[in-house]
Formats: sequence, C-alpha cells, structure tokens
Amino acid sequence: MKPLLALLPLVVATAALAADKGPERKPGLWRQELTFDGGAYPVPPSEMCLDAASDQKMTLVGAQMQRSRCAAYGAKRQVDGSWRLDSVCELPDGRTATTTGAARGDFRTAYSVQAVGTFEGEGKRETHTVEIKATYEGPCPEGQSGGDVTTGGKTANALTDP
Repeated sequence: MKPLLALLPLVVATAALAADKGPERKPGLWRQELTFDGGAYPVPPSEMCLDAASDQKMTLVGAQMQRSRCAAYGAKRQVDGSWRLDSVCELPDGRTATTTGAARGDFRTAYSVQAVGTFEGEGKRETHTVEIKATYEGPCPEGQSGGDVTTGGKTANALTDP
C-alpha cells in the first residue's frame, strides 16, 4: 500500500478545460485536502499553484496530474450543475488507473471531488475512494509557477517532475 500512498499527490489534481471538457479554476494557489478510503490512510494537505496554461494540462481527478498520460479524460456537465469525470491514465510505474467521479463547486473559490479509482498492473487490481476539498487561497507565492504542488513541505512540478 505504501507505493500507492506515495502517488497520492498525483491521485488528485484539477483541470481547467473549456466547454464539455470541464470547469476552469481560478488561477492562483489552491489548498487541497484529500481523504483516501474514508480516512484509512492519512494524507497531508497539499497546495497547488495554477495558471491558465497548467490548469488546461492537469486532470481534475485521476491517477496523475498530467492529461498527456491519459488515454481518455472527460468531464461532462450534469443537469444538477455538477461535472461527471472519467479518466483512464497510465501511472509512472506502468500501472493503469481508471477513475470515475463527480466534481461540484464554483471553481473560483471552492470545489469538491468524490471519485473511485481502480489501479491495475503487475498482476494486481485495487479499488480506492478519494474525496477532495479544495479552496482558493489567493495568488501563488513568489517563486512558484503553474503546476507546482507542495505536500508535506516538499514542492514538485506535476507537469515536469516524474
């Protein structure tokens, strides 16, 4: 289970896509609180710096943040105003993650995501639930750029770092 926990900063991220591809989030710093399998695995909060360009390249929910790793990624607006999310993405370790969920919020000040992900590879199959609560914190700190994610005091860029 620990290798999966190491991927948690990548499990959830958000995307700003136009039209039927998903909602656009306000550029700036977003704080994300993640609950994995109902709290069975504690995860520290993360902060993500987004600009318009990075938001378009990052998934709203999925196994990793880079849309370029996804064979399929979609978001469809629902009658109740929520977004249905579906993705099939390859993890850096070669496993495949299939994620289905829903996102709600105004994406300017706050949003939430509830999803189920199935991870397959190396002869194993695991299914996990994830809930994200994200709040807009303001402009990104000086020195940070779009795609930078800070978790547990460590910062990496979700679009350039493996």
